[in-house]
Amino acid sequence: MTALRYLTARTVEDLRGSVGERLDWYYGPDGADSLPRLTADTHRETRIEAEPLAGRLAGRLERGRRRDAANALLVYGALRTLTPQQAADERFWAWVSHYECADYVRDRWLGERPADAGAAARRAANHFFVRDIRAAVRDHGVSRLWWLGRIAH
Repeated sequence: MTALRYLTARTVEDLRGSVGERLDWYYGPDGADSLPRLTADTHRETRIEAEPLAGRLAGRLERGRRRDAANALLVYGALRTLTPQQAADERFWAWVSHYECADYVRDRWLGERPADAGAAARRAANHFFVRDIRAAVRDHGVSRLWWLGRIAH
């Protein structure tokens, strides 16, 4: 178990504002150095303990089927102590999608990079950031799994 973390609002806004400049990072792990270096100004640690998600989610097809159901059980199980209010916080999900589960989000949601940079940026932003509660439930690469697990539970 580890303490949950979240990005500061400023860090989330900086990341959101620079998606177009970081397309190499979003569409491939080779640009990993293009994320902000973690400092006391970029993120915070909570008192909430949970199982880490890094490396546990499967994005690729398995026998022609997506792993969303199994991943939803895993995410909700690991983060079952979150309240709906906490699970609606974009700062938390930005941390998860950028620093814990980026490979999963890339693999499951981004696929091949569109030739049009604007389309590529919109797709990345759609799955790496939570614009509102509807996007948290429907679009964000990882938060949607928590919400699916919560609804099923």
